[in-house]
Amino acid sequence: MAHFSDRSRTALLGCDAQLITVASDVISIFDFAVTCGHRSNDEQAATWAKGRDEYGNVVDPSEVVTWARPGQSLHNREPSQAFDFAPWPIDWKDVERFAMIAGAFLYVAKVRGIELEWGGHWKGKKCDRPHIQLRQTRP
Repeated sequence: MAHFSDRSRTALLGCDAQLITVASDVISIFDFAVTCGHRSNDEQAATWAKGRDEYGNVVDPSEVVTWARPGQSLHNREPSQAFDFAPWPIDWKDVERFAMIAGAFLYVAKVRGIELEWGGHWKGKKCDRPHIQLRQTRP
């Protein structure tokens, strides 16, 4: 049976309890790693800089990890309202496995009355298959 590695457990520690609950249920179905939970603003700045020049212009789209600047990501909240995951063993190009695991997250969340969003449903360059977040209510 699949279980969380120490690294995945540590990444989940800074997450909202609802996300921990869903992830804990899904690990019994699929093997996956939690690659990131909470990010400080400094960590967000470093993540945002990937694939960009010193002015923030995208120079290598394949290296861009996030479109959210520091303070704009749900990873920056305490507790984190988002986490990133990857199927285990990790294969970043295996779109089908990302979709299967994301589907399990969404199903488990729905059964538990938790509203989640998967970044793989976002359109265009903002598509973010490794990203799961609590659905944000719009005022």
